[in-house]
Amino acid sequence: MRRNDVRWGLRVASRPSDGAGHVMRCLALAEALDPDAVFFLDADTTLDGYVTQAGFSWRAEPEPASAQMLESAMSAGDVEAAVIDGYDFPPEVVAALGRHGLCVSVDDFGHAIAGQAVINPGLDGRATRYDIPRDRVMAGPEYALLRAPFKDAHDDAVGREPKDRGTLNVLVAMGAVDSGNATGFVLQAMSRMARPETAVAVTVVLAAAAPHIDAVRRQVQALDALPGVACRLLSDVDDMIPIYRQTDLAVGAGGVSLLERLCCGVPSVLLTLADNQLPNAEAAARLGIAVHAGRREDLDADALAGLIARFTADSAWRNRVRRDGLAVVDGRGATRAAEHISSLHAGTYEHQVSL
Repeated sequence: MRRNDVRWGLRVASRPSDGAGHVMRCLALAEALDPDAVFFLDADTTLDGYVTQAGFSWRAEPEPASAQMLESAMSAGDVEAAVIDGYDFPPEVVAALGRHGLCVSVDDFGHAIAGQAVINPGLDGRATRYDIPRDRVMAGPEYALLRAPFKDAHDDAVGREPKDRGTLNVLVAMGAVDSGNATGFVLQAMSRMARPETAVAVTVVLAAAAPHIDAVRRQVQALDALPGVACRLLSDVDDMIPIYRQTDLAVGAGGVSLLERLCCGVPSVLLTLADNQLPNAEAAARLGIAVHAGRREDLDADALAGLIARFTADSAWRNRVRRDGLAVVDGRGATRAAEHISSLHAGTYEHQVSL
């Protein structure tokens, strides 16, 4: 049964250039909020499979920065409340949705918003930067929008001590699409770390439709041939949690996947690939829950290899980062956000949400 018997519509940036993060976190919110929710995706999306696999219907928006179809659905009464997640929607589009019902913005930057409520799941918690009533702001990692299985994965990780498997398992995950091929850059750095006396197993995760997957596949094969290294490429992984459970160290980006890794107790070396990832990466470094290598364009492979090698060699450092990360993201953020915005819609919000 959906909360408060409200049907929600989610307008999500979902073009290939947008990456998968917006869709994945909105799926987490929709699953906690309304099993009959409708997604409104870009017409050229390649991410609709995630939505349909999760059991939701979707409609195509004709223009990338518009929400015409969602607004029409709200005007007709087919959708009663909206969530909008993307960086290119102008304020007038968001305000138009708000004239038909509650409109909740998902934001990463702490900028002024046109919606009546906001979810900012960033690690730096930007609650004071929004010019709306504070009880309409859900800010900080307690609102990290992760799907339901992450709650159990978090609790499992809390109760499990890291094991010395003899082989260090490293995950390279720079985003499903990785249009700039940061994956290839990381693999270049990893190749410079290979030592016959050190056993390392590298798992690379990348979407099958990623533009650089053929080049990455060649690098994986070359890395796998080096002494002491086993390397594999996985495409279109539906469930990352089993991979996280076997990972000792990840090299990844600072978006939604960082929150997943923190929730699962995976210490990370972060590369910032886009401006929206920088606040999370800087906050993670400040909190001591990840290591920030810096912006991709400012790094060279040798510097990255040296940083990964130092983090790899210091198990006490990695374990401290792991423990502190688990204390920050607990996998219950989507439930908190769903309860909060449902109560806002009903006009009965209470400051403390009971889970």
